Amino acid sequence: MKRIGFFWLLVAAPVFLFSQATWEIGLSGGVTAYAGDLNEKQYFDYNTTKFAYGLLVRRHFGPVLAARFNYLGGKIAGDESIFSEPYWRSERAFKFSTDFHEAGLLLEWDIFGYRRRNGWRFRKIFAPYVFAGAGYTFFKPQTDYNDAFQENPSVSADRILADKNAPADPPTLVLNFGGGFKWDIGRYWLIGFELGLRPTFTDRLDGVSVSGIADKRDWYAFAGITLTHRIREVDSDRDWIPNRRDKCPLSPGPRKLKGCPDADGDGITDTEDDCPEVPGVLSARGCPDADGDTVQDSFDLCPEVVGSVAACGCPDADGDRVPDIEDKCPEEAGFHHLDGCPDRDGDGIADRLDHCPDAGGLITPDGCSDADADGIADSADGCPDQKGPIQHLGCPDTDADGIPDVADKCPTVQGLFVFEGCPDTDGDGMQDSEDKCPKVHGLAKFQGCPDTDGDGLEDSEDRCPRAPGTLANKGCPEIKKETKKLLNTEGKKIQFETGSDVLLAESIPVVQRVAEILQDFPNYRVIISGHTDSQGGAKKNQALSDRRAKRCVEKLVELGVDAERLSAKGYGKSKPVASNKTAKGRAQNRRVEFELVRMF
Repeated sequence: MKRIGFFWLLVAAPVFLFSQATWEIGLSGGVTAYAGDLNEKQYFDYNTTKFAYGLLVRRHFGPVLAARFNYLGGKIAGDESIFSEPYWRSERAFKFSTDFHEAGLLLEWDIFGYRRRNGWRFRKIFAPYVFAGAGYTFFKPQTDYNDAFQENPSVSADRILADKNAPADPPTLVLNFGGGFKWDIGRYWLIGFELGLRPTFTDRLDGVSVSGIADKRDWYAFAGITLTHRIREVDSDRDWIPNRRDKCPLSPGPRKLKGCPDADGDGITDTEDDCPEVPGVLSARGCPDADGDTVQDSFDLCPEVVGSVAACGCPDADGDRVPDIEDKCPEEAGFHHLDGCPDRDGDGIADRLDHCPDAGGLITPDGCSDADADGIADSADGCPDQKGPIQHLGCPDTDADGIPDVADKCPTVQGLFVFEGCPDTDGDGMQDSEDKCPKVHGLAKFQGCPDTDGDGLEDSEDRCPRAPGTLANKGCPEIKKETKKLLNTEGKKIQFETGSDVLLAESIPVVQRVAEILQDFPNYRVIISGHTDSQGGAKKNQALSDRRAKRCVEKLVELGVDAERLSAKGYGKSKPVASNKTAKGRAQNRRVEFELVRMF
């Protein structure tokens, strides 16, 4: 039953592998070697190698592990006539050849793994791996027992006859282990070499058992070349996440956010981030929240003091949704239209102004004059010549902001009590009339205008508003001499394949360090110059230096550096820095140099 179950697992494995997002399919070809009763050595016999071919399907589960369905077919052979000793084995001269078909399921371990950056990336690198697994092999040996051979003291005719008349063997379980290496020859193609050993669970692979060494299981090995093709699903935004698993298939993003972009890197996707360009916290929908009260700083009237959402981020001791800074009765729950004060009798007059706080009533003329006919006696009417509501003691409130016109400095625009009725549109604690940037949340020391990078220079005067800099450099970061020196030092470490513009693998980390330096100084343009030694013709060297400089530009753009900041030029052998008469001097002349030029 176990063998039947394992057989069906092998049959189902290709279907499972093909249903996944990342897989490879390939072919293999090579030779087999045999170890068993008809082998002179204790190990594999390479004097009777035969051709074999195969098919493989590989599914990657991550940067290190992969599952692989493997088919291998071909021939295995052995021959006693080539034995040197004992002599009677060469006289007996048994030999065999068998066609075999093997199907197996293997687990591969990539020793170095794949480098990751928002998913797997193509790389040209030597990649060793090891594998192990099991399968079934189907075989039918054709054995020549050399009928002309006479019985000798070691092997009787009865034992030979027993092997001849033995029934055909069923498919047998075979183990499979070994190793190899792969090399990326393109984004989607790999070539490799592998060696696998196959111990079987039968002594009849060669048709010899009783007349050989009984119960000694036969082995065979395969060594060959593999050619595989890497296949991926549709990935419209090229972020290495298939569209079917990408929540934002048209915008590249990291795997941890299921392919959606996160411009400010705060772990909140841009579609759910109210402040997509400024790092924030999830509780404030991706916006900054300095005091941690879940109210975004741009809407928080008290950004440095923990408050409540209902009170616009300010403390509200009595819980009446009126911030304490605007609440005339901060220790008693009241109503917003009564400046946070209570009205026990519900007559629309705050208890602190109500002569009868527990008996509902109105301020009425009671036989007294009421010039504006608003139902409030002139003696108690703050505006006896203007009709107004009772809650404002008879004074009008044109903008309905809860502040009577007589006390409202901005009577036609809704505002805040703390600013005597004038508005603060951007909520930065400065009324609009005094705010140079009334629609953008800013700082008081800059008259309400922002300083995004916090370098002491407001954004309107800051040439680099998102990168902290110095006043002398107009708000942009200063580049130090040490940094320029480091940049040129790193540039000289960049190496290419001989006579080519293809970057060597060890140069990739160097280019990445250069990109990191350039990202820190966005206000500088970068001039990349390529140089060669004097070997070869001037035109060839000039063209080669141009290509190498442009290759550096392309790689830096891939790593996120703005292409408009980069320019490339080759100088061939025209600007040596050392003598071309020595190997050391020529090596110094083969270089790439980076020059930073301020944009303003």
